[in-house]
Amino acid sequence: MLYKQSENKIYATILFLVWPFLSTFFAILNYREKWAKNIIWIFVAFFGYTMVISNEGMDANRYRDQFIEISEAGGETNLVKGIYAEDTGYVDVLKPFLDRLVSLFTNNYKILFLIYGLIFGYFFSRNIWLLLENIKQPIVSSSIILLILFSLINPIWNINGFRFWTAAQIFVYGCLLFFLKRDKIGIILSFIALFVHFSFMLPVLILFIYLFIGNRLTIYFYFFITSLFITEINLEVVRSSIEGILPVIFETKVVNYTNEAYREQKVAGFKNMNWYIIYNAFLLKYVIYLYFIFLYWKNRIKIRRNKAVYSLFSFILFYFGIANIVASIPSGGRFLTVAYSFAIALIYIYVQTYKDDLINFIVKVSLPILLLYIIVSIRLGFDTIGITTVIGNPIVALFMDKDRALIELIK
Repeated sequence: MLYKQSENKIYATILFLVWPFLSTFFAILNYREKWAKNIIWIFVAFFGYTMVISNEGMDANRYRDQFIEISEAGGETNLVKGIYAEDTGYVDVLKPFLDRLVSLFTNNYKILFLIYGLIFGYFFSRNIWLLLENIKQPIVSSSIILLILFSLINPIWNINGFRFWTAAQIFVYGCLLFFLKRDKIGIILSFIALFVHFSFMLPVLILFIYLFIGNRLTIYFYFFITSLFITEINLEVVRSSIEGILPVIFETKVVNYTNEAYREQKVAGFKNMNWYIIYNAFLLKYVIYLYFIFLYWKNRIKIRRNKAVYSLFSFILFYFGIANIVASIPSGGRFLTVAYSFAIALIYIYVQTYKDDLINFIVKVSLPILLLYIIVSIRLGFDTIGITTVIGNPIVALFMDKDRALIELIK
């Protein structure tokens, strides 16, 4: 048995060097092996290196330009210069630190994105395997769809928005580690997320409030239901309430995010989106609401007997309620995406833990909506997935200065 595992690990390593994309499927088929999650991890790093920046509006385009500017200036030996300073506007630690560190050794932005991929990919792979390893039973068909959906709510091409989405991966991993494994290191990891993106002060605050209040499933459920009817927040009230509370550098950022002009800009951009991008998340949200109502009304007694599931469900309802409220703030909708990750993780755990024909029926009925979200997420990935990512390997990638995104082959 050990020989077979070692042999498969060697095959997987060789396959990655020859054809990384195919090696991910081999890892998935052997997901019980310890090495499998590491193949996914290093593939995400490979994706970061080969990622195509296909349009100027992408965050990755700005990341690249910022890095090149630092490199051309001769690099920055003071790795923490300007962090949390008003003159630079840096309110995060990780990205400016990495930009300066990598600029000391190379001016190749692909190396920077490789490191982005290493960090994002570590937590991406660990989140998936935390769910896989938490359940010992064979994976049922409904759970396969839920796992795919979980991996595509915050997919690897979100490296394009490295700061927020990496913070999201870290926060989700920390919380799942704490709730499923009762590992207090998870709380520390969740706290670290705010050094990756300053806005995670809110999720971290929600977590700490939950830890103080504890499990109050009924209260959280009705708070969650109430939040569904709060469709707009007075931005002026938000701005005035934070004045004098946050440090100036953070206050400036929050004021910018709650600016009416910024809201109008976001609304205008939202109207220009394709229908499937708008409605796929909208439909998924209401499917999750249906799941939650079913879990509470029909199975709350059963859930209370499982401390991990009970605690996770309580926290998710509390988090989701606040995320629903702040979603009306410009860019606040991103916190709902984090809530979706938690929700799908919970539903997967429930489906795998309990033999419940009704929840399996609901999953099957909602399958078209789940598949729509999966398809749309993959379609968005085509904007950054390059030909080299799919058919190349690390050696080929070293000699590929330019690549084409998959979307260019379709249009």
